[in-house]
Amino acid sequence: MKKPSILERRTEVYKQHHKYFDVCIELLEYSEDNIVSINEALRTQELDINYKKLLILLFTRNTSTFRGTIILCAYGQQTDAHCLLRTMVESYINLKYIQTNREPLAKRFLEYGFMNVYQFFEKASREHPEQFLPLLEWFNAQPNWKEKYLELKTVYPQDQRNWSDKNVREMAEKSNNLDIYPTYRFLSESLHTSLSSLGSNISGSEGTQRIELYEDTRTIYFTLDLAFKAYYNILCEIRNEFGIKQSEELEQIVRKFLQIPKEHNKS
Repeated sequence: MKKPSILERRTEVYKQHHKYFDVCIELLEYSEDNIVSINEALRTQELDINYKKLLILLFTRNTSTFRGTIILCAYGQQTDAHCLLRTMVESYINLKYIQTNREPLAKRFLEYGFMNVYQFFEKASREHPEQFLPLLEWFNAQPNWKEKYLELKTVYPQDQRNWSDKNVREMAEKSNNLDIYPTYRFLSESLHTSLSSLGSNISGSEGTQRIELYEDTRTIYFTLDLAFKAYYNILCEIRNEFGIKQSEELEQIVRKFLQIPKEHNKS
């Protein structure tokens, strides 16, 4: 039996879950079409505020990640899509924790992140200069980075786990968002070398198992459902912060999304 081509597989996956794909693409295109409105709103804001800077970074990164998740799902790569989707959920938990003390925690997030970047490039320049030459040329051209790093090094302890010195569950609990954490844990199984991720291409029961070339695509709607919710949450945060009104177009997209679970099994 001839195996389907990549494009044939994409067509088949879309047929299975076309309503979820369509509404996710509509939400993505809504953001892309309204980026001018978002930029206009940004011009009226004081972007020296760390929280606003952080929110913009999260929004732009999550827009790209949402797009990548849709693309991977379209080709039936559900386990790989979970790895991207996990970063969206983690971003949202980080953001909700930062909102418990907005400006100090946003400042800490950005500065600690800068220190990590500097330490990486410093180590790369010592140990792997040829491998990272193009990046190191950019790094060395940055003004005052060393001075900034040395100043921050005196502020932040070197032995803490990460910028918040908390794990994801602790941040979710602290921000009263512990209900999101099980989703994060579920998606983490796809990222790590776990049995659930390694076994995604094995079918059958004990004694009749076989290796499949492709993952089962019947539950991709579940991944697209989570992706829509994760991206919409971030989109709402930036709309609320920068005073961008909810449009009728976006409300229609949300209504369409909420209707899908009732219709999916009929399609």
